[in-house]
Parts: sequence; structure tokens; C-alpha cells
Amino acid sequence: MQIYLVGGAIRDKLLELEVQDRDWVVVNASPELLIKKGFIPIGKDFPVFLHPQTKEEYALARTERKSGYGYKGFTFYTGADVSIEEDLARRDLTINAIAETDAGKFIDPFNGIKDINQRILRHVSSAFVEDPVRLLRIARFRATLSSFNFTIAQSTLTLMQQMTTNGEVNHLVAERVWVELEKALSAVNPSLFFITLIECGAIDIVIPYFSHLVIDNMANLIAISKHNNNTIVKFASLFVGHNDNLATKNKYLTALINKLRIPKAYAEVAKIVLNYSLQLSNESIEAEQLTNILTTIDAFRRPARMQLIIQAITSLITNSHINRLQLIISSCANINVDDIIQQGYKNKQISEQIYNLRVAIINDILVQD
Repeated sequence: MQIYLVGGAIRDKLLELEVQDRDWVVVNASPELLIKKGFIPIGKDFPVFLHPQTKEEYALARTERKSGYGYKGFTFYTGADVSIEEDLARRDLTINAIAETDAGKFIDPFNGIKDINQRILRHVSSAFVEDPVRLLRIARFRATLSSFNFTIAQSTLTLMQQMTTNGEVNHLVAERVWVELEKALSAVNPSLFFITLIECGAIDIVIPYFSHLVIDNMANLIAISKHNNNTIVKFASLFVGHNDNLATKNKYLTALINKLRIPKAYAEVAKIVLNYSLQLSNESIEAEQLTNILTTIDAFRRPARMQLIIQAITSLITNSHINRLQLIISSCANINVDDIIQQGYKNKQISEQIYNLRVAIINDILVQD
């Protein structure tokens, strides 16, 4: 039995990045042998095991054959005769198709080290086109490795365009789209994810309904990403600055959220930004109108979420108005309900007095120079 460190851990080590996860491939072994050695089976589609001490993933070397559509449309062979080179041959990019022995020797049958040094994202084989998730992964790697200025090999980009035209991209599973999109949003330059989708013609398929607005707001995303790494803020920044056809855009945003199964925390902020970014950035807004908006979006009860909203609309708003909004939220938080009750207000009168106090506080802040 031979064990090799593979994939992203090798790539990141060669790029002198911190290695986040380590994956291992086991050659000349069987599930029964690994279980006998204490490994814990977890794989559903093919044999993957957790190490009994480190809990890192160990997979039996495997080959694969296309048998259907999408990234699940494969059959696997994991016999003990599968070599490490055959296992590496099924991987997406040459930079991810490198293995290392326990003695520190690299096994690099597809010149991945050379491509790392030359900063090239290149497919391993023509089988690349069989899995549409690989298109998303290249877009994500281009974003997450943006500080190294990786470019996509022209031959690989051609295959990505082919995956769009032949309909393979249409078989992407929503959950995988969101996983790759969220990872891309964590990058210093997530715009490269969307730019790559545009270049290979897949943007309308991957980000339906809103692809044109994503393109229009790319500058917002780029600007915010320079000083903010919150993925919720970055996602919401793609929806700022709209005041026309809001009913239709809300319908489309809801459809996009449902299609990609976007988490609630992202969806809530994006919807608020879509509907209220222009009003919130309006420095001439009246105190009562702003109070109503802040009440509607539950800003007073959820100040942390309000901070994300403010960060997402920074491309529309001056620093002084940002400070006003933050002061408004913190000042209104000081309203003491017990004091209101002690003053004799009851039932509905209490909420009315809270509203009046908020309007007064907001008016005082808005009229300050």
C-alpha cells in the first residue's frame, strides 16, 4: 500500500501559501484493508475514508468514465491496480494533478509544476469537458489565485466555451454553483470569477436573471473587495443602485435565490440592497422617511445586519453619510423602553413614542453639519 499527498495541498505549498486541507490518495489497497487499519469509511459515491487520528480524507486511487450528465454522471473504478498516475489523469487542472510521496518526491506527469511557475490554468485532458463543475472551478481558481496573476490557457478556454455551446453547463447542480460562487466571493478579486464566466459564455446560465446587473455592478464589487472581505457584503454589492422595474427585479432575485439555494443571510441583505440602496444613500432624505425605511428593514433590531447593508452600498454613499447612518443606529439603540413605560405610555402608545423618539434623533443627526 502506498499513500500520496495530492491536489491543492501540493499546489498551495509550491505557491508558498498556507495549506488549508490535505487530501491523500491510497494506491494498491482495498476498502477492507483500510477499515482493518482503523480508517473510517465516509464516501457515498466512491471509497473515501477518514484517518483514525488526523481525520484527514484518504481516497482509494480511482479512474472514472462518463456515464451521464453533470458532475454526478460518472462511474468509478477503484481496483488495487489503479496507479497514482491514472488517478492524477482524472483531475481537472495540471496544477491540481501533482502528488508527493512520503519521501518528498513529486509525481508530476502533466507538468503541473511548470504551469504553477508560469501561472497557467490548464486542463489535464480532453475529459475536462465531461464535468461542468470544472468550468466553475477554473473561474474560482482564477479569482482565489488572483494575486499570482494566473491566466487560462487558450486551449482550456476553448474547451470551456465548448461546454457552454454543447449544453454541458446546463447540467450544473445548484448547490455546486453556490459553493464555487461563495468560495470565489472570499477572494481578493472575486470579479475574475464573473469575468471568466463571461469569457466562456456561461454567465447567463450560471447566474440567470441577473447576469447583466452583475456585469453593470462589477466596479462596485472590485472597489468593495479592496477593503472588505465579507462575502455577504460582496454578494449584495452586485445589486446596488436600482429604482426602476423593482417588482420585476425582485421577482428575478427571488428566482435566483431559490434556484441557487442561496443562504438566508445572503438573500436578506441582497434584497434590502436591491430595494433600498438609493434611498439609504440619499443625503437629502427626510428624517421620517428614513425612519420608516429603517423600521421596514428591521435595522434597529438587527444592527449587525444593518452594518453589512451600509458596507454593501459604499460605492453610492459618502463617508460622512456612512457615519450618520452608523450614528443613527447606535443612538436609537439607547432609547429605553422602561423609561417610556414609566412616563405613563401604554400599549400602542409605547411603539408610537419609540417611533417619535427615533424620528427626533434621526432629524438631529441629519441636520448636523
